[in-house]
Amino acid sequence: MEITTYRNFVIAHDRAELRTALLSKRMAAHLHNKLSVMGSARIELMIDEFLRFISLATKVDPGYLPISQDIDDLWHEYILETREYELLCAHMGQYIHHSGMPSESDCECDAPLVTDLSFIVGYVLNFEAISEQTCIFWPATERLMRHLCLDLAELNAFAVQLSSLADNLRVLISPRPAG
Repeated sequence: MEITTYRNFVIAHDRAELRTALLSKRMAAHLHNKLSVMGSARIELMIDEFLRFISLATKVDPGYLPISQDIDDLWHEYILETREYELLCAHMGQYIHHSGMPSESDCECDAPLVTDLSFIVGYVLNFEAISEQTCIFWPATERLMRHLCLDLAELNAFAVQLSSLADNLRVLISPRPAG
């Protein structure tokens, strides 16, 4: 995924804020129509997680954000509505290109565990703990739980601990103010 910068955007933390800020009623109706076989409740959850994905894609290294096929399918539907997608990206402050090919950074990445951990930390910090309902849209959760032998609650707690550690490291390595 490649990102072209338009302007800065602050992530909305609440689902309703994201929907209000980023999703037109017309696009919501279109997505419900196109994905109707999945059921309304699942589509609503997919839309929320897609908007969170797009929000995270503007804030983190875009090399690889691990999304499920459902979120990717919804992204394809969004991209086909070029005006709506252009408006979404303009509002986000960045144009997010979609590619089925791995980027150069994906090919060179020796640490998928680090990528998955970075994603989980970003998600938990910017939104909330990943739930049983939402973890199906984020393959990194299953990989991390299996690799680290953690359940979902423990993984969320670990993400909070990692974010705290990262904040402390930033303080430790930040240059001291002059004077």
